Amino acid sequence: MSWELLVIAQYGITAVSSAFNATYFGRYRSPRAGRWIAARVLAVASLALVLESAYFGIYLFASQRLHTDARAWLLAGSLSAIGSLLMTGLILRQMVNHRS
Repeated sequence: MSWELLVIAQYGITAVSSAFNATYFGRYRSPRAGRWIAARVLAVASLALVLESAYFGIYLFASQRLHTDARAWLLAGSLSAIGSLLMTGLILRQMVNHRS
């Protein structure tokens, strides 16, 4: 697999993961105001990651500029991807634990 494909996949996975997170936090309900506000803040942050990842993924794919510095783009997007995937993992764990 080429570095270019890894970068595009990373941005795609980050966008999908962040969209899941934004949906979860946007629909979160709690009688406690603090939790409700925190969920909205996390929804906005996740939505920002969706937009950022989609923009850069589409930009890099369409511009064909990726071949010169794919490793740098991969490194730059790693923190966003890791953060989003960790958040998704915590959400999924919470969902599984509440079903049991």
